[in-house]
Amino acid sequence: MPARSGLLPVEHLDFTTSDPEAAQAKFDELYLRNRLHRPDTGSFSMRLRRYVVGGLCMDQLRLRGSLSLDGDPFRDLVFGFLRGGRWSGATRREELRGRAGLAFAHPMQDAAVYTGLDLDCCALTLPADAVRRAAAEQFGHDRVRFVAMAPISSDMRDCWRAAAEFAHQQLRTPPSTLREPLVHTQVVHLLAAVALAAFPNTTMTADYLRGPGWVAPAGLRRAVAFIDAHADQPLTLSGIAAAARVGPRALQYAFRRHHNTTPMGYLRRVRLDRAHQDLLAAVRTGADSVAEIARRWGFANPARFAALYRESYGRPPHGDLVHEPL
Repeated sequence: MPARSGLLPVEHLDFTTSDPEAAQAKFDELYLRNRLHRPDTGSFSMRLRRYVVGGLCMDQLRLRGSLSLDGDPFRDLVFGFLRGGRWSGATRREELRGRAGLAFAHPMQDAAVYTGLDLDCCALTLPADAVRRAAAEQFGHDRVRFVAMAPISSDMRDCWRAAAEFAHQQLRTPPSTLREPLVHTQVVHLLAAVALAAFPNTTMTADYLRGPGWVAPAGLRRAVAFIDAHADQPLTLSGIAAAARVGPRALQYAFRRHHNTTPMGYLRRVRLDRAHQDLLAAVRTGADSVAEIARRWGFANPARFAALYRESYGRPPHGDLVHEPL
């Protein structure tokens, strides 16, 4: 069994107030410089719960009452979705408003006015380098800017909500699977890729998309060897391509042609095989369960892991575990 990478720490903030000025100060600290206004003098309370792991941040905001924020552009890439209440956002370019089910990207280039009434809202902050890396892998360049708040379609709105809800559940349910470095890397990449597909951004209007290029057999062998040697570490397509000294898109095409899968698909096969070996070698002390071994190798969803395992080995994973703890 390979030596495990250390678990990532999870930071947790639970902030509650009935003072609008304290709410304004917290918004200023966490998101953006702002001026808070109360449209009415009724009761007010706010609870903000924040979970942070490895640069990925998820906030859950619950507001009773109403508020209006006149805010500067956001400092980070923040995307939100509404579970309840009413929300609106307006910049000099556009206005977006809605109720439960709404999804939105907070603008980084424009100041905005936000209003909310009895909100139940989640916000997700993505590492900017992860988004740039996903853009480079998909489109051949890492210059990306989100240009509108609303998703491009209702289908992509639902796709984003599903991905964000999954990440939120993984973050707030202890012990968080996102503490596992392999799981964390995959989930962050998934969120970045879905955000690029769901929200209007400059990759959608690029005039020219370069061809993927060609990978010599030696480059493909370097990529395979790198994956085999580092499967127990957080890997990205860009990192694998850099180790093979080729471009990410060219490497994708080469893997599809010669291995009938993608580099990340090949990595998943290798990790599944390592999980299989760990299950067979598990000691009788009960130190490991199927779920723990699956998480160690980057499989956050136990049902998905079981399905992949059965597909590959013809039996469920618990059948190969020497001792499954009660």
